[in-house]
Amino acid sequence: MPVRSTLQLPGHDEVQVIGDLAELEENGEPLPMLAPVAIQQGEHAAANVIAMSGGGAPTPFRYHDKGTMATVGRNYAVVQLGRIRVAGFVGWLMWLVVHLTYIISFRSKAVVLINWAWNYIFYDRPVRLITEVGPGRAAEQQTEEQR
Repeated sequence: MPVRSTLQLPGHDEVQVIGDLAELEENGEPLPMLAPVAIQQGEHAAANVIAMSGGGAPTPFRYHDKGTMATVGRNYAVVQLGRIRVAGFVGWLMWLVVHLTYIISFRSKAVVLINWAWNYIFYDRPVRLITEVGPGRAAEQQTEEQR
């Protein structure tokens, strides 16, 4: 949905639109539909709601690009932080460190790190098979329909 720079829906000042639903351009380019954009928009929309509930005016949203990271495979990730671009194992380590940093408590960080280490060392990739017949349909009905 097209929104004003304040993340408000045109014609409905009481509605804030964020994340993938918000169509907003900066410097003539649409903002990417990524979690960091949505997180920053959510924080900004909350600040605007608080300001408006106290009689203040909403402020325009400005996205601060902290960079982009993506894992591509085992031991391989791509990272772009401004002009710096890293790929491969070093990028993968950077991805791990950044994600651990954003986990809140030490206990949660430890659990995630242990799980990641276990999966990394033992290649723990459980097989996910769908074996049940759809709801309300018996296997006999499906075989009759297939005939």
